[in-house]
Amino acid sequence: MFLHELIATYSSTLKQYAHKTVEINAENVFQSGNEKIQDIIESALLQFAKPDSRILESKNLLELCEKAKQGKKCLILPEHYSNFDYPFIIKLLKMLGKEGEEMASRCIAMAGVKLSEKSDAISMLTDAYNRIYVYPTRSLKNIEDPQVLATELKKARSINLASMRMMEKLREEGHIIVVFPTGTRYRPGVPETKRAIREIDSYIKTSDYMVLLSINGNCLRVSETEDMTNDMLVEDTILLEASPIIDCAEFRKDIASRLKDGEDKKQKLADELMYRLNAMHKKNEKSGAYETFI
Repeated sequence: MFLHELIATYSSTLKQYAHKTVEINAENVFQSGNEKIQDIIESALLQFAKPDSRILESKNLLELCEKAKQGKKCLILPEHYSNFDYPFIIKLLKMLGKEGEEMASRCIAMAGVKLSEKSDAISMLTDAYNRIYVYPTRSLKNIEDPQVLATELKKARSINLASMRMMEKLREEGHIIVVFPTGTRYRPGVPETKRAIREIDSYIKTSDYMVLLSINGNCLRVSETEDMTNDMLVEDTILLEASPIIDCAEFRKDIASRLKDGEDKKQKLADELMYRLNAMHKKNEKSGAYETFI
């Protein structure tokens, strides 16, 4: 089944609650999630996630939630394979019981602007969750017209500055920020899509604690087309694993101590994140409890 077919199944209900595509600007970077849409998505997820889907070492996430409640600035950095990664994170947290439900309610995802602006169908799904929009700088690389580039650069700076301010405000209220370090979904055969972006250092620099979250399993395989609604739905086991809590300042200090002459500190930090996530992923892949599509 394609994603657009699933959306069509629920379209009449979704349209009661969802808005159409919205152009993101500095005034509307934060968007509240709609619980009605979230319920619909989670009902759909259960059609494709096998019963043994779960979170390993979930105690690390619940401990991170306690730190957020105590006023610490907390971050979750997951692998990224599909547009269902975040919905599965939230759903599997809720399945942990009362503590997991509380944590799910505190999570806020950072989302690229195209999730709101590019497609009514994808925008409807995105509407389900609390999110802060950012303008990914990598999307500027293909703009050749100097005037268009200047306009988009100005827009990106305005949105991203507003996003960082909003992120700080919400974390002060006890929310936990969820950021995908690669900024894009992994595409098999395109290794650069599994490399974290340098900008992830900014999130870590302004955080106290973080947890890495590996993801084995994928119920929504990325389409070879640019149309995200052509992604393919399949049954799979979704297995998340939470790393021990990492002190962000100590992590950055360790990276700095291992820098060689001429090395880019921000990229080295980003690469270290993905090295650790990949090690977690490979460990679970080899455990025998799971078959991965990669």
